[in-house]
Amino acid sequence: MHCDKRLVPLAAIPLIFSAHQFCEGWVWVGINQSEPRILKASALSFLFFALFFWPVWSSLSALAMEPRQHVRALLRLTAGLGAILGGCLYLPLLLDPDRLTIDALHHYDASARPQRRSQIDALEGSGQSKV
Repeated sequence: MHCDKRLVPLAAIPLIFSAHQFCEGWVWVGINQSEPRILKASALSFLFFALFFWPVWSSLSALAMEPRQHVRALLRLTAGLGAILGGCLYLPLLLDPDRLTIDALHHYDASARPQRRSQIDALEGSGQSKV
């Protein structure tokens, strides 16, 4: 079986994304169990992917497949900018985790949804959010 090695970074995205989601799952575990150590560690892991890894990896994945030199130069630039911006956003949190504040916003409860159009209109008129 022949494997085009240029496609490996792109093919790895679902696996890496699952690791990112695994970290997010541990954030919720830390929130639900009021475990500050788990929460900080998992939040920092999640933010590594969100703030640093993806802005770099997405450009590098495309770079690995791209044959045109002018596009490759642009992808190198975006990977570099992603690394710089991601580093500026992530490194302060990594170096001083006490700066990290984690708030859990409660999700929408579908069981509380109004059933009639008149109820929806009343909510919209009262300034409450739409359903």
